[in-house]
Amino acid sequence: MKRLTLLPILLFSFLYVNAQDEVFGFMHKELFIEGNIQYSTIDNQTTQNKITTLGLNPKVGYFILDELALGIQGSYQLETNTTTLPDPDPDTNTDVVRKVETTYYSPGIFARYYFLQLGKRFFTYGELGGNYGMKKRFVDVNGDIDNEVKTNVIDANLNLGLNYFVNDKIIISFSLADVVSYTSEKIDADDAKPINTLNANINVLNNFFQTAQFGVMFILN
Repeated sequence: MKRLTLLPILLFSFLYVNAQDEVFGFMHKELFIEGNIQYSTIDNQTTQNKITTLGLNPKVGYFILDELALGIQGSYQLETNTTTLPDPDPDTNTDVVRKVETTYYSPGIFARYYFLQLGKRFFTYGELGGNYGMKKRFVDVNGDIDNEVKTNVIDANLNLGLNYFVNDKIIISFSLADVVSYTSEKIDADDAKPINTLNANINVLNNFFQTAQFGVMFILN
């Protein structure tokens, strides 16, 4: 955990030492791609349980003004929860492997506005985005699939972020806070009712020095 905490500090120190006298910023008609990859695994040998999570979050944006960009975004999440249980029948001596797999994919759109420059290389922005996606969950017991559930998901959020220019084409992105987020989930069935969740963090900012999650942004033209 300490190594993850020090990583951004060491990175900023290296970039500061190697900084050159350049002018940084975004321009009208610039095109960019941005994204991050998230991966985690928890392997509990005591309970014979293993949880693996993978997330991909790409974005493509275009600056219609120097401070305003519009674009499309996507999200793909995969979680596998596997539990190995001893065979209740000692004669067969075959373990029971129960795997719960959940996948989520969603396309969406976003609008990003840069409202404050901090120094020469730091730019802060507010971003409004929305996605519509599908979540699938099924249970696999020793190869037999059962209990498959599909859920439609609508989500929208307003968040704050920070960009740091490494050079004029490569930028590091940090997420500071989800100011407002809304999610509506409804099982794909005729009699299902939606579950709606609204969160607001008006005065709460995530300390990005305490997380290893960040994105990379590339200017294409």
